[in-house]
Amino acid sequence: MNQQQKVLNHLEAVGSISGLEAADLYRVRDLPKRISELRHSGVAIRGELRKDHVGGRYKRYSLISVGDSVAA
Repeated sequence: MNQQQKVLNHLEAVGSISGLEAADLYRVRDLPKRISELRHSGVAIRGELRKDHVGGRYKRYSLISVGDSVAA
């Protein structure tokens, strides 16, 4: 299973993912690139800037919908 599929499976199961989670769980070091690839293949993903409890900024990606060509 490639990194793109791992990220998509996580989004489908959990609903959202951050770069830290992707790196820790799946060794995905470039989450924005994987998200871009998924969007290009028809997956609708929303990115939202957030702040953690100490004020650090990060982006959390949430699944909106999966295109028919990706789901098959």
